[in-house]
Amino acid sequence: MSQYENELKALKKSGRYRTREVLDNSLLDFASNDYLGLSHNKELHRLTCKELDKLPLHSPKASLLVNGYHQVHRDFEEALCEANGFEDAVIVGSGFNANIALIESLVRKGDTLFMDERYHASGVLASNLNGMSVVYFKHNDMAELKELLKQSQAKRKIVAVEGIYSMDGDLVPKEVFEICKRDDTLLIVDEAHSSGVIGSNLMGIFDYYNIEVKSNHIKMGTLGKAYGSFGAYILASAHIIAYLINRAKPIIYATPLSL
Repeated sequence: MSQYENELKALKKSGRYRTREVLDNSLLDFASNDYLGLSHNKELHRLTCKELDKLPLHSPKASLLVNGYHQVHRDFEEALCEANGFEDAVIVGSGFNANIALIESLVRKGDTLFMDERYHASGVLASNLNGMSVVYFKHNDMAELKELLKQSQAKRKIVAVEGIYSMDGDLVPKEVFEICKRDDTLLIVDEAHSSGVIGSNLMGIFDYYNIEVKSNHIKMGTLGKAYGSFGAYILASAHIIAYLINRAKPIIYATPLSL
């Protein structure tokens, strides 16, 4: 019995039917997120394999909170903090999971999430999980965001934006950092498409705007785009990372990155 046949027919009729196609390496690649071409760098691959071959195992074997947290994970988190100027970090399996971890755990009863209307689908999905209070503001409309924050009586106010928006390719305005500073608001910046792409050190929108990292800043970035690998990371103050480790389900219940 084809239980979803009608749904599939509707997708085909509307031109929204998707398939998986095996990559043809003979074609020029204008579709992926491999912005720096690092996935093709053979020397980097050889050096990585050489370093990994020194490790006693190649799999984390469990979640970060059981016995899946290894020295290579800690070293990587410390390197991320040093490179980005943040106090603490935690790694996760993907950018999608990072947004789920952040939004599902940070927005509690009495809080309000203010999300750009073009924020990534992973964030939108997370915002629908617990019946949380969510307000969408017009894309990159800082005047509307400022007014919404001013009117809000929320216990905690949390803003979610992207450094470079995945669908439009435009940048979040620098003003969002000042707005969130004035309103004592947590600011989540999804740097999936901006890390490794912009800034004098190619570190993303914080680097591009020369933003001094504050305690209300949270940066999420992925490794599967410009950095030519897989997985993701969350950078924030030490108390927010500690909170995520204790409340974020994709961190508590999922196996972390391979070694």
